[in-house]
Formats: sequence, C-alpha cells, structure tokens
Amino acid sequence: MIWAVIAVVFLVIFLVVGAKTGILRNNYALYALVALWILAAVTFIFMLTICCEPTYTELKIVPEAVETVSVQRIMALQDTAQAHGRSFLGTGTYQGTMYYYYYIETEEGYTFNKISPENETVFIKYIQDNSVPRIEKTVEHKRLQWILKKEPSFWRDFFAWRQYKEYSVGDICEEHSFTSSKFVYTIYVPEGSIVEKYDIDLQ
Repeated sequence: MIWAVIAVVFLVIFLVVGAKTGILRNNYALYALVALWILAAVTFIFMLTICCEPTYTELKIVPEAVETVSVQRIMALQDTAQAHGRSFLGTGTYQGTMYYYYYIETEEGYTFNKISPENETVFIKYIQDNSVPRIEKTVEHKRLQWILKKEPSFWRDFFAWRQYKEYSVGDICEEHSFTSSKFVYTIYVPEGSIVEKYDIDLQ
C-alpha cells in the first residue's frame, strides 16, 4: 500500500515539474504517455495489494455463560396402557417428523407438549439423583475475539501496520459479546422411563 502512495506522489511531482519547466507543454504527448503508465502502475499495485492483502487476525469464539431461560417440571405420562410404571417421556413420529412427547405442570394444570430434535437442539440426560424430571431451556452467551496472528509490515501494508502497531502477536485486537440465536433444550428423566413409539392418537 505504501508503494502506491509513493507512486501517486511521484506522479504529482512529475506533472508539477513538467508544467513549471515547460516540458509538459512542449512534449505533451510524451508526458501524457508517461503519466498513463504511472497511473496504470499505481492501479496495478493498488489492486495487487487488495487481492493479496494477508489476514492479520484470526477469529476465536469464546463461551462466556449459559443462561437458564426456563425450567418446566415433567409429569408422568397419562396413558398407562403405553406407559408402564413411571414413564415421563414418549418418542414417536408425527407427519414424518420425530418428536419427544411429555406432560408439563402449569398453573392451569397438566399440558401435553412435544418437541422435535430435528427442529431444535435437544439433549436427553438421565437423572442420577433424586431431582425431579424436567425440561430446561437455556441460551449460550459467547464472545467474539479477533487475535493478532501476524504483525503487518510498514512497507507492505502501512494502514494495517498503523492499525495494529500497538499490538503483539497473540493480543486481542477487538472483541464483542453476542447471544446465540438458538435455544438448547435439555430433558432430564430417570433411566428406563422413555416410551418408544408413543401413540399420540391416544392423548
């Protein structure tokens, strides 16, 4: 980039000197040709710099925290014909989509609900203690960090050198926090309490 600036300065000096000395007036065609060649060289150097400009930073995504949005208690399935013992989760396919079926406890009573692992991020975990069966909805907060991986050269890329001159390789040059756009659902149920091929028509 610095060489393009030098070339532009040289072109300006070339034209100014030619105009003051009268050479430009007497040899207009030659001066015009030289000026065009210099302009073409500047354009070529500029485009080459843009196309071949190295990437001085690398992006790193750092997890910050997991926020619990909601926790809903899962009740035992109502259909005792399918759910032997204490069953809390049913699995089955509805209109070609796989779902998990369950009851949740609300202020109005029990509500039958479903969630598809094909459309949402769903994890199943078995309860190892005496905690209640539940479904937790969480969201992850992350941080974007741009880390300097290579120091730019003053002569090769002046503007990048000026931007990163205060940083060393490995330093964080810029960072921003963001929240994931997708929720994560984790279903906690006792082992052996999942009903395979649960028939939703019986609900």
